[in-house]
Amino acid sequence: MVFWKIYFWVSVFFLGLWHFNHGFSQSWDSPLIEMISVAMTAVALAGVWAFGRRVKVGGRVFWRIFFTTWCVWMPYYYVTSQITSRVNIAPYVFCFFIGEWAALLGVITIMGVALHHYAFNRGEIWE
Repeated sequence: MVFWKIYFWVSVFFLGLWHFNHGFSQSWDSPLIEMISVAMTAVALAGVWAFGRRVKVGGRVFWRIFFTTWCVWMPYYYVTSQITSRVNIAPYVFCFFIGEWAALLGVITIMGVALHHYAFNRGEIWE
């Protein structure tokens, strides 16, 4: 469980930077999309924190519904935000784009694993 505690703080750092640099600094057509993403990220981070500490936060049904919603929302948000923010990038910037995308994908994938375990596999937390 030490991994998940460390991962929580690393993901807070990376996702905080992501939302600050790519969300609030961009001119979005809909700030509502950005607010939903920040709220989803905050709830997901709460789930990772609870999973790492093996404590109950909310109910198991909530986390199952949230996990399913999160699996649909996060790919939609990150792909659309990348497409809208990178329409006119220079070719030499593309390598940074790939590195940033790979790091973000890693953070999000590991977060999904933690949320899945928290919602579906860790019965001892919920008993």
